[in-house]
Amino acid sequence: MPPEPLAAPETLTGTGEPGSVVVTPVAAAPSAGRLQRFARALSPVHLVLAAAAGWVLWLAVSPVNDVDSYWHVLIGRQLLARHTLTGLGGDWLADPPAGHWLTSQWLSEAGMARLVDTFGWGGLIAVRVLLVAALIMLVAAAVLPSRPALLATPVALATVLGLGLSALAQDRPQTVSLVLLAGLGWIAARLQRGQRTPHPLLIALGCLLWAQLHPLWILAPAAFGLLALGALADGPRRNRALLRRSLLCLAAGLAGVLNPHGPGAFLLPLTFRASTGVIAEWRPSNISYPAAVALSGLVLLAVLAWARFPGTAPRAPLLWVLAWAAFGTLASRNLGPALLLCAPVVADAADRTWGGRLRATQTTNGRREGLVLAGALGLFVAAGIAVTAVALSRVDPLKNAPARHIAERLAASPEPVRVLNSYNAGGALAAFGGGRVRVAVDGRADLWGGAYITRITDVTSLHAGWEATFTRFRPQALVLTKDAPLAVLLEHDGTWRVVQTDGDYVLLLPARPTAVAAP
Repeated sequence: MPPEPLAAPETLTGTGEPGSVVVTPVAAAPSAGRLQRFARALSPVHLVLAAAAGWVLWLAVSPVNDVDSYWHVLIGRQLLARHTLTGLGGDWLADPPAGHWLTSQWLSEAGMARLVDTFGWGGLIAVRVLLVAALIMLVAAAVLPSRPALLATPVALATVLGLGLSALAQDRPQTVSLVLLAGLGWIAARLQRGQRTPHPLLIALGCLLWAQLHPLWILAPAAFGLLALGALADGPRRNRALLRRSLLCLAAGLAGVLNPHGPGAFLLPLTFRASTGVIAEWRPSNISYPAAVALSGLVLLAVLAWARFPGTAPRAPLLWVLAWAAFGTLASRNLGPALLLCAPVVADAADRTWGGRLRATQTTNGRREGLVLAGALGLFVAAGIAVTAVALSRVDPLKNAPARHIAERLAASPEPVRVLNSYNAGGALAAFGGGRVRVAVDGRADLWGGAYITRITDVTSLHAGWEATFTRFRPQALVLTKDAPLAVLLEHDGTWRVVQTDGDYVLLLPARPTAVAAP
């Protein structure tokens, strides 16, 4: 959906010098109203983007779609009740690890808790949909204005569909980071074009806030540092302005170190990556992800534009795209950030190479055609909002909560219950266990570390040494997936029995009745 153009939109053309862009104002008819100018700039391909955006918005309406949402809300509730950042999240653990755990997203978690306590779990879904809508609008604002529709719309379409079909917008703090990364991509593109960007003080304040919301704030100083490297690659004398402004923004972005982890926040990704073997989103991405397909298409377009540039092509944009594409391959969770950071710069590169030719051949809409297209766009938007609102009113937010009903049964136990659980069920067991459930592991990979998580999954998979870990844990109940080898073995040998099935999970209790078996 194309944003409303300015009274005098800007056209980008290459000059042949590395990193150089001539910004040429395109005259707008003085008598033309704002709506008329907007209608004249519309193209039928914009309607395709609008339809895709509506579809992605509708896809965003689903039950709570992240297993970590539940413990995020619990942490947020403790933050609001205790007004402290230390000693959180140990109440529902059977054997809390030694040391102090600090959340890296305290402000998001406090907001999630307040949202759920005020509007119920459906509040998370409503905010998710709003964040997806914000993402779509930011992508459109960063990619579409002042560029030929046949060039810019495919870039925006690939980005929106890549994000939507990969379901990267989830009920967790990272979705807030995706919105902020869309803004960061817009700033980076404007820096490369030599256009005005937010004041460094605003960037510093933005990164400071971001650092309280989610640890991906570290990508902001990394992005500005990459821009400085691109300026050096083009030659500091020729691209001195980009180098100076990038370094200034880099310094501003470091304001994010004022967070509970301090400079140690830069090491958090290494902590998470220690769990790569058992956490799917940290495994290297592959072409089966729609976001990976979209990112590959953007990289190909950028390389072709760079190769066909008439003159000496600037190196900074290509370095930017290739670096973030490499970042996207490291883990599937990186694909969304890589897409959002690449899209505006890829659109610029394509415009430098082919934009002039397309502008020479394209024609503006007449008054009647423009009004028809504007009306069709309005209908698309209205229909998308209506369908999404109806879907929101009908969704059951906790439909997919793992082992929720098992947790509610365990909550009736007169004493706390030590539960050996599958990794993905830990958060929901804690959230709905009524304070009685003590899980072996929850979704906080930075708390447990890869070695411990692997040890727990080795038990459920009957890998070598599982008996020792099982005996040492002394479980009073097991909550495992139906096909977990441990569940199959213990039920078969008669020492444990399945007393409840809940979706993909089963509750096993010792064959000898205990208080836990009471409903």
